[in-house]
Amino acid sequence: MGAKTFVAESEKAETGGHNMTTISTPPLYKVALYQTLILIFVGGFLALEDTVLAFSVLVGGFIQIGPQAWFARQAFKYTGARQVDKVVRAMYIRGIWQDCLNRLIVCCLFCFMGAA
Repeated sequence: MGAKTFVAESEKAETGGHNMTTISTPPLYKVALYQTLILIFVGGFLALEDTVLAFSVLVGGFIQIGPQAWFARQAFKYTGARQVDKVVRAMYIRGIWQDCLNRLIVCCLFCFMGAA
């Protein structure tokens, strides 16, 4: 048994017997789902006190969650050390688009709902 075989076997033991070449993408949809569920729960609780406040919280929360979920999905499109330049470039571009999307949604909200 050579040194190379020993290293390969010890690496497999550290990773649970799997060959790990890259870090897996986190379950981003779960984060957005949990945020949405918490937002609905808080909005429902606030609706018992003040419906205008509850509506504002729900709309504001969805304005935040939607573009954030889109950005996270786009940002984790590339993984691995060899694609680090693509990851950085994607994060900058998607960050700009996320900001534009937030502004567009707020503008549409004021146009359709009317400024109070």
